[in-house]
Amino acid sequence: MQLKDLLNEYKCRMSVTNDYIAEHVGVNKSTVSRWMKGETKVMKPAVIEKLSYLLGTDVESLLKNSDRFEKPLEQQRPDMDYLQKKTWQAMRRYQRAIIIGAIIFFASAVTP
Repeated sequence: MQLKDLLNEYKCRMSVTNDYIAEHVGVNKSTVSRWMKGETKVMKPAVIEKLSYLLGTDVESLLKNSDRFEKPLEQQRPDMDYLQKKTWQAMRRYQRAIIIGAIIFFASAVTP
């Protein structure tokens, strides 16, 4: 599978734009457009590493154009960065703790 095929599949699965990919890899959106057309030029090692992480594949598979493609677990909410995701998780835990505390309080108040 070529890079353009990997990018197309990733865009379809994750519903993201070229701008999103460019922002997370650290390139211009015109560079991503060239990748999508198959006009891949020499890429810096740092860009290859970021792109492989974003696509959920290892660098070797990306360089060899192999068929390996996995949806990264971290990318379930592509619009959230790491800190937003951790904040969201902490808020969910806090909400659960409040609900459990309220249930225990009311249960003890009802029981004579």
